Amino acid sequence: MQEHCWTALAANPDTVVAYIPKGTNTCTMTNTDGSTVQWPIVNDVSNYAKSELYAAFGADRPFTVAHNETITDGSAVMVIKDSYGNAFIPWLIDHYEYIYWVDYRYTSNIISQMVQDYGGPGCYHLSADLQRDH
Repeated sequence: MQEHCWTALAANPDTVVAYIPKGTNTCTMTNTDGSTVQWPIVNDVSNYAKSELYAAFGADRPFTVAHNETITDGSAVMVIKDSYGNAFIPWLIDHYEYIYWVDYRYTSNIISQMVQDYGGPGCYHLSADLQRDH
């Protein structure tokens, strides 16, 4: 049964059409060691290995921020997420000046304090755990 599923998937690969934000497509990711790296919010992975295609929508890091300089009203939103939230981030970029996202699986910070510090009036929680029956 499992071999049949893999064969069917290989014969019908997924196609991803990505929305690239107009305001910015760059974010600053903070790694677990505290170092930072500039990275695309939506990444062209067409030349990546099959095992790395997941990087099309950023990466799972403890804390990431994007600054949309085309909006200057100070608006901000915080997203608390696991990897499922990565594909949602691009849709927020053109609506806020600052977008912050934290991956609760990798941060050692107190998330409620981060929401107070960065979230402004808006906060989303996007997680696969919300989909599961426990």
